[in-house]
Amino acid sequence: MVNLSGFHGPALPTPLLNASQFMIGSYVGLLLQPGQLERKARTITLAFGGGAVLIAGSLWFSTIVSRIHSISLPTSFLSLAPGGMDQMGIMAHEVGG
Repeated sequence: MVNLSGFHGPALPTPLLNASQFMIGSYVGLLLQPGQLERKARTITLAFGGGAVLIAGSLWFSTIVSRIHSISLPTSFLSLAPGGMDQMGIMAHEVGG
């Protein structure tokens, strides 16, 4: 809401962005408890397969969106890519999207 009013926050230093991404990834990784999975191979296979389908679909749709509208392919892909908003924001910042 504040950003819509024209106020822009200060740019964050790169080491702070890198540290925050590392901490978020570490926290999510520590939440995973592989010992509690009953069928590990099936779960891992489905997770990778589902992820591949989501990424392929996002790439396909982002190609269509970038051709219809005047936005770059990386920007349209990041806007449609599956994942958490925090990670998509960090990736968009890195590619200048």
